[in-house]
Amino acid sequence: MDEARLTRARRRSVAQTAGAIGIVLLLVGALMFVLTSRQESRAVDAELTQVLTMAEDVDDPPPGQFLARQRPGRDAAAPEVTPSASPALVRVLDEAVRRRPGRFDTTAGDDRPLRVLVAQRTDGSRWVVAADLRPLRRQQGQLAVALLVAELAGLAGALVAAALLARRAV
Repeated sequence: MDEARLTRARRRSVAQTAGAIGIVLLLVGALMFVLTSRQESRAVDAELTQVLTMAEDVDDPPPGQFLARQRPGRDAAAPEVTPSASPALVRVLDEAVRRRPGRFDTTAGDDRPLRVLVAQRTDGSRWVVAADLRPLRRQQGQLAVALLVAELAGLAGALVAAALLARRAV
């Protein structure tokens, strides 16, 4: 009878310890995911800002990015757009060039996630750069899987350690 009670107490102790460690691992993993995702997002923003600063024409943006330029005094005319842009992307860039300067996320017609940055230069021209966010989303997915695997491994280790400590305490 006493041995059965000790066994139940040991199991309860193991479950509580593993649960507490699991919650801590989950919180740490979530925090790491949020912080890393924000940092990667800031890096994309910095890259887009640099592309807009250095762009001289719309013909040769970095891979995965597309440019549009509206020359001063041509509000009604269609903007110049990177030649390789799809029709859906051309529509996004055309709408963006008429927006206030700033950053926003959207999708092209093919459900491709985009980060768009609009800027107005001192000469009056308006520039837009759009970046495909699929590589960023892919990295975030890989990070989420890696964190989940690490958390499961940590939880398994915590269960083993808690079981050993509970057995030793009894």
